[in-house]
Amino acid sequence: MFSVEYSMKTLNKPVVREGSFKEAILNGEPTYDMYITSDNSMIHVDNELNTNGKRVLLIKDSFAVPVAAWLSCIVDELWIVDLRYEQTASVKQYIQDYEIDTVIVLYNPDALNSEVFFNYNEVSKGS
Repeated sequence: MFSVEYSMKTLNKPVVREGSFKEAILNGEPTYDMYITSDNSMIHVDNELNTNGKRVLLIKDSFAVPVAAWLSCIVDELWIVDLRYEQTASVKQYIQDYEIDTVIVLYNPDALNSEVFFNYNEVSKGS
């Protein structure tokens, strides 16, 4: 059983999807955004089938969404952060607040450009 929580910007309300991997993680037909959801600043996935206690923070852009979906199968909890969108806390604060065990940064190569990459100690203002 999976639980996926995020705030839907267009509807201005929180969304919770629960169920099997197919019900909670997949978004229907095979398209660009078929995994988890479209881009959001923060998505939380709770995998009740895996109680290993691993809490992972994935800092990503849209290219990492399929990886995030499959990563959710092997961790207890997964927080998916897209720093291109407005944040309520810094990455450092997320790590402390959610007692994160592992941080994974998964961006396309353009993110290595100093004008694009992020300061993880600051709150993102979004793009």
